[in-house]
Amino acid sequence: MAVAACLIFAACGNNGGNTKGDKESNEPIVEVVIPDNFTEYDCSGFTISYPNELYTSWDGDEMVNLTNNDGSVFIDATFSAWGSREIKLKETVKNFVGLLKNQGWEAVGEPEVKGRVATALLKNDEEFNNFFIISNGKDHTVSGSVKYDKEMAAVYDAYVTPIIYSIKVK
Repeated sequence: MAVAACLIFAACGNNGGNTKGDKESNEPIVEVVIPDNFTEYDCSGFTISYPNELYTSWDGDEMVNLTNNDGSVFIDATFSAWGSREIKLKETVKNFVGLLKNQGWEAVGEPEVKGRVATALLKNDEEFNNFFIISNGKDHTVSGSVKYDKEMAAVYDAYVTPIIYSIKVK
């Protein structure tokens, strides 16, 4: 099944919980172990780790799209030079969830914010979409989602958090 790219964004990096944004850091807010079967992809603005069975299907200077061979899993992440402060993350993710609802997605629960990472789970009749925003609180962002067919949930639910928290701004 062909999976269309979805409008997603995330601010990349974090500063260890410093809400004033005085200091940038790539230290994770949540301790996540990246599984051994993950590969790290190096884009110009960020790095992302993902399961080995996924392939780079398109890449550019500041974007990566990954998929498996049957198209049932799709990941995209895009680096940009705008930032979102920690205190605005929940509002920002809610706004994007609203846009996605207009495209046929349904929110599963409320968006969550943990430090500089905001996530929202959405679904439609066929897929789950794990939307994320990661902020350094200043001037860097990455947009992205981890989408997969519903029948793949048992496999990919365990990978979503490590993929999202693996993203590091350069």
